[in-house]
Amino acid sequence: MQLTVEKEYKGNHWIPNLQINRAAKMNQREFLERIDCIRYLRAQWEFRFTCYPTSETEYEFNRNLWEYVNNDQNALNTRNKVFNVGMPMPIYLFLRHTPKDKIFNGIELGLAGKYALKPEKREIMQKQLYPPVFNNAILLLDRYFKPFAVNATQGLMENLELEHFKHEFHNAFAAHCGNSAIYHLITPFEADKKWINFKTDESGFDVLLPFGYMRDDDWKRIVLDGQKEDLHRSESDQSMFEWWKHLYTKFHSSLTEDIY
Repeated sequence: MQLTVEKEYKGNHWIPNLQINRAAKMNQREFLERIDCIRYLRAQWEFRFTCYPTSETEYEFNRNLWEYVNNDQNALNTRNKVFNVGMPMPIYLFLRHTPKDKIFNGIELGLAGKYALKPEKREIMQKQLYPPVFNNAILLLDRYFKPFAVNATQGLMENLELEHFKHEFHNAFAAHCGNSAIYHLITPFEADKKWINFKTDESGFDVLLPFGYMRDDDWKRIVLDGQKEDLHRSESDQSMFEWWKHLYTKFHSSLTEDIY
């Protein structure tokens, strides 16, 4: 089934790569002329904003997403050339309005809360989580939630104590994170997660992000070598390309001169 921006990707805020011409070392006019033959982009849901980073690669991908939203829109061009990324508005607002050095504050606090609340998950969390993230989560646990972790271990987390924990978690989130856009994604309390209305993986920790792209071999063949083809493939999407081209052209037509 062909994926479309209007249907399959509904609910995502789209961020077009307005700097893609820089990857080809062309100005925008030269770049548009070179890709004039294209009518489609390849499309996937492979990108993930993770709240449970298990490796340096996953950790750095979150940071590269921040770069894409705020600074360097070619930061995601590690294996492909990315033209479009869609993300739920809460994720976009979180990345857009959070300093880069603080994007893991809320994630690590949520993991600290989960570690305190779920004694049966502690061993697997220590094994799975990217060590710097796990270590920071334990520091936050000691700072904010240690009494609750002890009570949970002893089976003393009754309703009144749980409500107290929720109150303290909210206070810690406000003090340590500030940006509430991803609260319902990182909270350790399952009842609060019911407000999530965007696509995640089965674990609920990773938000799935659609994107439009050219593979590196497509890029070399069409953009660098000048071969002509429309890039119609089984995984391609026409509306993905049309949406990118509309926004890219609109943005660059407002400039007074060609830029690289």
